Amino acid sequence: MTAHGTGLTPGELGRKLLSGPFCIAVHMHADRDALASAWAIQRSFGSPSIWAPGGLDRDASAMAAVMDIAAVETMPECGRLLVVDTQEIPQLDVSGIELLILDHHPIQGESPQCTHCIDADARSCSELALRVVEGAGLSIDGPSAEALAAGILSDTGRFRRGSAATFAAVARLLDVAGSDIEHLLLKFGQGKGRGEQIAVLKGLERMRHVEKRGLFLCSSEVSSYESSVASAMVGAGADASFVASDREGKIRVTARLSQRGIECGLDLPSILGDVARQFCGRSGGHAGAAVLECTGDPEALLNACISRCASSIRG
Repeated sequence: MTAHGTGLTPGELGRKLLSGPFCIAVHMHADRDALASAWAIQRSFGSPSIWAPGGLDRDASAMAAVMDIAAVETMPECGRLLVVDTQEIPQLDVSGIELLILDHHPIQGESPQCTHCIDADARSCSELALRVVEGAGLSIDGPSAEALAAGILSDTGRFRRGSAATFAAVARLLDVAGSDIEHLLLKFGQGKGRGEQIAVLKGLERMRHVEKRGLFLCSSEVSSYESSVASAMVGAGADASFVASDREGKIRVTARLSQRGIECGLDLPSILGDVARQFCGRSGGHAGAAVLECTGDPEALLNACISRCASSIRG
């Protein structure tokens, strides 16, 4: 769904941000890409705070600790709010506030009137954040450049979903930071720890699969690291993977697609969006990676995801 309101280029949004103070919001359980984007913009424009409703996920929390990034879970008082990397605007209570949006996902659900910069061709929000800062005539500093490069590395699956523009942005950022990819991997803990290794192995052990029109659709249940398990399943041969975890009654399904799955017409925002409506939940993401959150039975949710996925295969 296209956001309602005024559409701007990254440069135009950057110049608009120069006109007065604003706070920044990221999505629920924000990931590394969202946090890096928000922090780089905060440092460049002098925004007073980053609002992270629901806190940060594991990888973003690690980045916050390494880079000394402060994020609050209570909405700050502000007249303007820049919402970064947040596909589902209704999850934020922003009534009475001038709303600005920066995202590389189409907006899901009902969208309020807002000023927005949405580029679905960008492979990460960090790439857009860099263009916003540069478009305002400002410079990225070394720490921000490192964070943005790590955000891109994370959201593109270590460049598997990268484009020519992605590599150009990373090259500029590494030059500013005086860093390289190996340093980023070491600094931000891109390697798997023991807990993650165990979760991946258990997830693969519990994996179920069906074959539909030549594509392998796989599902599994774990207690943590569901995104790592979903990616590992695709790496092991799945064309679509759906991994559920139960977090105190709230079910989270993380999904990934192989390139073959994308080429055969699978679209995760559409698939998970339909399941979310069926189970009164919410979802967001892009073609090859998405997340669904709702209450219910994990097995029923996974079965619904597989069924909806199978029905959408074309060719």
